[in-house]
Amino acid sequence: MRLEKGRFSSLELLFIVAGLMQGSIYVSTYTFSNTPRDEWLALLVSWVIFLPFAFVYLKLSEKYPNDSLVGIHDKVYGSVAGKALSAAYCLYLIVSSAMNFRFPSAFLTANFMIATPVIAFAFFIVALCLYATSGGIESIAQLGIFNTVAVVSSLLLYLLLLIPKIELPHFFPMFDVPPKKFVQSVHIITSEYMGELFVLSSILPYVSDRSRISKNYLGGLMLGNLTFLLVAFLVTGVLGNEAAIFTGPLVETTRLVEVLNINARIEFVFMGFLIITAFFKCLILFYVTLLSISELLGLRSYKLFSVPLGLLVFSLVMLTNENGPSLALAGRNSWAFISLLMLMIIPLITFATALIRGRSEERGGER
Repeated sequence: MRLEKGRFSSLELLFIVAGLMQGSIYVSTYTFSNTPRDEWLALLVSWVIFLPFAFVYLKLSEKYPNDSLVGIHDKVYGSVAGKALSAAYCLYLIVSSAMNFRFPSAFLTANFMIATPVIAFAFFIVALCLYATSGGIESIAQLGIFNTVAVVSSLLLYLLLLIPKIELPHFFPMFDVPPKKFVQSVHIITSEYMGELFVLSSILPYVSDRSRISKNYLGGLMLGNLTFLLVAFLVTGVLGNEAAIFTGPLVETTRLVEVLNINARIEFVFMGFLIITAFFKCLILFYVTLLSISELLGLRSYKLFSVPLGLLVFSLVMLTNENGPSLALAGRNSWAFISLLMLMIIPLITFATALIRGRSEERGGER
C-alpha cells in the first residue's frame, strides 16, 4: 500500500543516505571517548563490516520494489507474523526518534542557551518535523541536498582553517587502545551510524529511476563515511588523545580556529550546520516512523497520524528529560545491541527467508 504520492530521484537518494549518516556526527563523542587516536581505523573497519549489509538492504528492495518494510514483512513472514514484526519495528522507530530528538535539543542547551530547557528545543524540532513532513518526500529530498552540501562545505572550510593546528604526532602510537574499547567503537559505528540506513528501505519504493538506486545508495554511504573520516582527521589531528575527555570533541576542535592569530570564535557557524544535519536525521526517522505506523494501522494517509505521533515523541522526550546521562550510557551500550538486532540481524534473516521462500515457490511452480 502506497501512502506517499510524491517521487524523488536516485541522485536525491544519494544525499538522503549521506545526510542520515551525517546526522550522527554530533554524537561522535560516543566513539571518540574509546578511540581518540584510532577513530579513523574504527570507521574503516565498520565500513568493511557494514558493506555486505548494505547489499542485503538493496537486494531486499530489488526483490520487493513496490513494498515498504511493513509490506515486505507481510510477504516474507505472512500476515500475522509479519505484522507482529512490523509492530516491533515501529516501536523501535518511535523510541529511536525520541532519543534522536532529545540529543540535538540537549546539545543546543549545553552549548548555546544554558537557561533554556531541553524540552523547549525538542518541541520546536517536533513542530518543524510536522511542517516538513506535510510537504511529502519531495520536499524532504530537496532538503537533503542542502543539508549534505552545507555540512561537507563547512567541514572543508574548517579543515583549511585548522591546518596549522593539526599535529601528525597526535595520530601515534596507533592501536594503543584496549581491544574491548576498539570493538565497542566499531559496534556503535556499524549498528547505529551506518545501520540506521536500513530505515530508508521504507522510502526506496518512491525513487523514480530505480535502475540507479544501488549506485547512488552506495555513493551516499561512501560520502557519509568520508565525512566521518574527515571529522576523525580533524578532531584527532587537533586534539589527539585529549579528544577522549571532551563531551563534544568536534565542538572543542572548531573553537580553536584562528584568523590572523586571533581566536575567531566562529564555531557557531559550523554548529548551525551541525544542528541542521541533526534535524535532518530527526526528520527522516520521524517520516519513516509515520509511514510505517500508518501502513500498519491501514490508514489511507500518513498525515492523519502526524500530530499524534509528534505528541507521542515529544512526550517520550519529556519523560527522559531528567535522565540525560543514563540515555547517553544506554546509547553507548544497550541501545547499540538493540539497533544491531533490529537494523542488521533481523534484515539479514528476512533476506535469507525471502530467498528460501522464492526458491521453494520456483520448485513448486516447476512441478
